[in-house]
Amino acid sequence: MLRTDTSSSGIWGTVWLECVPPVSIEQVVPITTEDRSGFRVEVGVRSGTSRLGVDNDMAAGSKVEVTLSSKKPGCADITREQPVVGGGALTVVAGLELPPACRHLWSPKSPFLYNLTVRLTQGGRMVDTVASYAGLRTYTVGAVDGVMRPLLKR
Repeated sequence: MLRTDTSSSGIWGTVWLECVPPVSIEQVVPITTEDRSGFRVEVGVRSGTSRLGVDNDMAAGSKVEVTLSSKKPGCADITREQPVVGGGALTVVAGLELPPACRHLWSPKSPFLYNLTVRLTQGGRMVDTVASYAGLRTYTVGAVDGVMRPLLKR
């Protein structure tokens, strides 16, 4: 019997550890708006906590800046800045609406992606930055031949 392992049967990629400042970007989640006019970007911000798990206010005065870049000619970058409020684990939300001429839906035949840059500043000084990307697309889940599948919305 021939056995074939798949990439999901263990760790098959490079793993690394990264030192981050006490206040840092923990995750970036771009979500296409329901009307597909842009993105709602959720940015997880980590603020240092003590060993006892008590939140401190290390993120006070911090701001998150989210920039959406398109490779389409004539489409300018869109940037939103939001303050970080509170301490501990936080989520900052930035809405980015694209002008109609700059909207390009992702599809298998045209896998267009927008570039996202997220910067975290504290006291006017940049402390962390993350580069990512996002496709402008929404989907539903439905049955195809009796099997539940993701379905792209038209």
